[in-house]
Amino acid sequence: MIKTDDSKRESLSSRIKNTMSFLCRFPIVTIITLLAIMTFCLLTRWDVIPSYLFINYYNKTLNGELWRPFVSWLPHLDLEHIVMDTFYLIIIGSIVELKYGALNFLAIFFGGNILGAWLSVFFDSVFPGTMGSSSGSHGLVLYLCIIEIALRQHKLITIIFYWGTIFYLIYLTLCGIILGYMGWPFVFFLNGGYDHLGGITFAMIFGSIEILLLKRKRDFIKNA
Repeated sequence: MIKTDDSKRESLSSRIKNTMSFLCRFPIVTIITLLAIMTFCLLTRWDVIPSYLFINYYNKTLNGELWRPFVSWLPHLDLEHIVMDTFYLIIIGSIVELKYGALNFLAIFFGGNILGAWLSVFFDSVFPGTMGSSSGSHGLVLYLCIIEIALRQHKLITIIFYWGTIFYLIYLTLCGIILGYMGWPFVFFLNGGYDHLGGITFAMIFGSIEILLLKRKRDFIKNA
């Protein structure tokens, strides 16, 4: 059967409506993703805005340009970089926003990116600067794992994963600082460094606090 022009228009219209309906389920993730793509086009592809204004160059940040750690999640190096970051943002971020709310998503995403940027400023002696939103994405992954495991009450898995992750973070931090000061390239988590460490550290702290609050709430309800 050959489709007419009207049926093709209806099919296209239906697809657009379904896509918009799907994206409206997690509006914050959608807005942040569109901002990142738009910024990538303006900075990298079209060169409308100078990209150096958004990159977290450590020397410029330390010289008073303190806005850089807060906006360095917007620019991306190339097409592969923006595709990978937005892919993980949509997949993981949408789950966090849908299940645990927009405020939790915003706190972990921006908290992880900002903390990672500042850690890089003070400790990274290998790279000249940072850009991209993968720090927040790493934080979202860790937060999702921590909360899901804690809520499902798998005590043995929780202990192994939770404390294992804490000791692993401490190990990475010590190795990163020591090797960084020695001038050796120390790269982990897909060519990341202190920026990714900031993302997962913030998620660990945020997730720990939320778990404690959830446990207190449960105990209060049981004793009521």
